[in-house]
Amino acid sequence: SLAYGSVKESLESKGELKRAKSRNNSKKMYWRSDVTGKNAVKVTEDHVIFKSYRDGSKILLSPESSIQAQKDIGADIIIPLDELPPHHIDREALAASVERSHRWEVRSLREHLKDSQQR
Repeated sequence: SLAYGSVKESLESKGELKRAKSRNNSKKMYWRSDVTGKNAVKVTEDHVIFKSYRDGSKILLSPESSIQAQKDIGADIIIPLDELPPHHIDREALAASVERSHRWEVRSLREHLKDSQQR
């Protein structure tokens, strides 16, 4: 995940990434300022904002806009937006992440069904 870096980066840091996260202890938003630049990813209940790896422009992606983008390109399989937490996250933060992903899945399904019900 762009927000947390790779497993390789985490392992190579020998726990420094985890210690830095616990010092900041922000449970509502996650930022990554190393590999992809300061404020590259912001996760909130409503959406995710991240920087394009191509041109650095900011992209806002919500569960609803994710579904519509996939429909717009004619996707055969549509994947709901979810949060991918790091492997070293504590149990409480992991539970919050999973619960957020479940809420996003409900929103994604509602968005998907809107078009189906209009046909």
